[in-house]
Amino acid sequence: EIAWQLDVNLRSAIEVTRQALPLLKSPSSITHVGSILGMAGCEGFTAYSASKAGLTGFVQSLAVELAPRKIRVNLVAPALVFSPMTRQHVQHWSLETEQRILESHPLGIGMPHDVAAAIAFLASGEARWITGAVLPLGWCPQYPLPTFDA
Repeated sequence: EIAWQLDVNLRSAIEVTRQALPLLKSPSSITHVGSILGMAGCEGFTAYSASKAGLTGFVQSLAVELAPRKIRVNLVAPALVFSPMTRQHVQHWSLETEQRILESHPLGIGMPHDVAAAIAFLASGEARWITGAVLPLGWCPQYPLPTFDA
């Protein structure tokens, strides 16, 4: 599982970025999708959290490297987003787990368009002075992450 998570969440982002860099003109913007689990651990998600934390480090280092070329690099870190992937997991959650998850997301569960809106903002000229940022979406550290059913 660790190798798979690193391949999907970190190595693929590095490779896509490597392939895209020669095509980018100044000014440009790159936004990767991380996770709040890259910022705070959660039981049962060690490999996933490690891969997303690695992506955060990659983004922040790359932001420093590419700033002289006027290429901004940022990361959105969504909390739980209702998507086909999460639908697979929800059916296995107990009512208690579902309640804990809802309580840990005071703004509710996100939708894909919520993530897309944040990415669109970071790609826009309105964000021209933002680079190396990790933007948490739908969660803040004041709310503990829930525990999940095994």
